[in-house]
Amino acid sequence: MCGGTFGLDSERVDQESGAKLRAYTDDSFGFMFTLKNGGWGSMSASSAAPFGSGGMIQVFGSQGTLQTPHRGPNPPSDSVVLGARFSEGHGVQELPMPQRFCPFDDPRDDRLMAFRLLVRQFVQGIAHGASPSPNFYDGLRCQQVMDAVAQSRLSGRWVDIPAD
Repeated sequence: MCGGTFGLDSERVDQESGAKLRAYTDDSFGFMFTLKNGGWGSMSASSAAPFGSGGMIQVFGSQGTLQTPHRGPNPPSDSVVLGARFSEGHGVQELPMPQRFCPFDDPRDDRLMAFRLLVRQFVQGIAHGASPSPNFYDGLRCQQVMDAVAQSRLSGRWVDIPAD
């Protein structure tokens, strides 16, 4: 894995007082990764680039590609997943969303329904004492990715994440 985090917007405004504050946090990131089976991908996002292309996840493998472009850090309800299989010979096109990921419309929340359903499962798992999905293990693996991105930026080198 190779990547970095960046603080592009160092001035923030306190919502209550209107005072300008100095920010010392990262508001942008990008990284590339390779998978054990030879596939590779990249992910990038920035909350400080109002005219940027938004967030993007791209995964490439020997049989095709998947991409999830969206305008901001959370995928909105009208987000799409793009994909192509190399064997089919056509370019990247929008993939249909399985019905189980969009069981109803709800204009009160503009986040992608699949994301909202995942959050709901997580909350229900906590409420009922069950291992939610995502669970602690998934959080640990996510933290390992974030640590590898930070280490890569500091070292300027690719960083391996241990397999289980």
